[in-house]
Amino acid sequence: AKLSDLRKSMSERRSRLLVESDYIDDLRRPGVSSYPWDIAVNVNRLLEEHVTSEDYVYRVMIDNITRFYRVEPP
Repeated sequence: AKLSDLRKSMSERRSRLLVESDYIDDLRRPGVSSYPWDIAVNVNRLLEEHVTSEDYVYRVMIDNITRFYRVEPP
């Protein structure tokens, strides 16, 4: 969920997109991956910049996850 990757993927409106983060416990490599809380910050930034829409974010963050993991949304 790095901002540059999200910007590219969401501006292209990819239909098969899953967003993930990883918390790296190795203090020698801070920021090597996106922290879980960065997802919301980065997606909100892209919404503010009109790179993506709320409908598309819902599709990626809810519809794609529920379909991929075969679960019901909360």
